[in-house]
Amino acid sequence: MPKTILISIHPKYAKKILTGEKTYELRRRLPMKKPDRMVIYATAPISAVIGTAEIADMIDLPLTELWKRVRKSAFVTLDEFHGYFQPHDRGKAFVLRNPVRFPSPIPITEYGLKHAPLSWQYLPEESNAG
Repeated sequence: MPKTILISIHPKYAKKILTGEKTYELRRRLPMKKPDRMVIYATAPISAVIGTAEIADMIDLPLTELWKRVRKSAFVTLDEFHGYFQPHDRGKAFVLRNPVRFPSPIPITEYGLKHAPLSWQYLPEESNAG
C-alpha cells in the first residue's frame, strides 16, 4: 500500500516546493520507511493543505555532506541550516519531485485530522485523497 504523510511547512517554503524550486525538505527525523508522497500543510497564516509532492528519496548525512547536497535547493542560509540541526551532527531530508498545487486550500479536517502535526504524521489510508 502506498504511504502518505501530512507535513507542516512554513508557507514560504511550501510555495517553493510547489513551484518545483525547493527539492529538499529538511527534517530532524524521518519515517522508518520511505513514504510515497507528502501532503503539504502550509502553516499560519494559510493554515490549510495546499498541495502534494512525491517523495523520491530520504537522506541522512553528516551535516557538512548534507549542506553540500542541499544548499542550492533547500532555500535556507548556512546559519539557518546549522541553527535548525543544532546540536545534532547529522541531518535528514526528503528529496521531492512532481509537486502539485491544489486549486484552492483544503481544510485539515478534510483529512480526518483536528490539528496539523508539529512536523509530520502518516495519514490514514482512507484520507489519502487529494
